[in-house]
Amino acid sequence: MGVFYLLMVLRVSPESFVAEVESRLKVKDVYVIASGRHTLATAGDPASGLLIEAKFRTSLAKALDTLEKSGLKPKAGTWSTIEGEDGVEETPYVVAIAYRSEEATPGLWLDADIHEISTAEALKRMYDELRDNGEIKEASFDEFVRVIKPNVMVVPPHQIHGWADEKT
Repeated sequence: MGVFYLLMVLRVSPESFVAEVESRLKVKDVYVIASGRHTLATAGDPASGLLIEAKFRTSLAKALDTLEKSGLKPKAGTWSTIEGEDGVEETPYVVAIAYRSEEATPGLWLDADIHEISTAEALKRMYDELRDNGEIKEASFDEFVRVIKPNVMVVPPHQIHGWADEKT
């Protein structure tokens, strides 16, 4: 098998994705991955060197349903335009909790997740980690939250990208 080089990437709206795939590629198989709160759909044809992609501003489940109802066959994965790339690196949600500590300055606990988590889940993770590390004494979860007076932020990938884009 010869070396394949992608010649073109056609980025379209989610509304025109199905029509473009059907008319330009004449394939049914499309590949989808979750990307934060959105879903990236790609379809490609190695023979023509054309890749069509669209970013659906819905969950993976909703995008899969939409694509299946349109007659396409969505599968987990994505086409890549970069030779030798191991895969698409997803930007995670950043979880930050500022809290009242025993020190003169407030504490800051950080975490990350590929999926969005709730404030309660973030606090539970923090509680479990500090308890497992022996950094907190015996205290119930509710007492822990009351004492530390947390300020919880779950920053979505699109916001992280937005901040970075403002700097370029």
